[in-house]
Amino acid sequence: MKNSISVTSPEKEEVVESDYAWCAGLFDGEGTTSVLKAQRDKYGYVRMSVPQKIREDLDKFQSIVKVGNIYEHKGRPMHSLDIYKKEDVINCLNMLWPYLSEVKKVQALKAFEKAESYR
Repeated sequence: MKNSISVTSPEKEEVVESDYAWCAGLFDGEGTTSVLKAQRDKYGYVRMSVPQKIREDLDKFQSIVKVGNIYEHKGRPMHSLDIYKKEDVINCLNMLWPYLSEVKKVQALKAFEKAESYR
């Protein structure tokens, strides 16, 4: 007779406004909205990125906004949550917008303007 263990994941908590405010605070302090342009591409791509030494903070951020990928930086104790898809960047910014500082709002708008200028 084999022993079996049934594991169930804990119920996901519903996202509340304070969760978006927490994400905006982390993004305000550590994140950036920028434009990437590969040499071979004629288009610019808007990216949101949040670097952190503590992976758990990025896991929490991602669980709230539900977009992006977390990468481990080789050779140093650093991770980053990066959002590349335009639709995901827009959705994430919309979630955080009411709580973002003016500096981050301007940064995001300038990134989209710059990306459009490459078209």
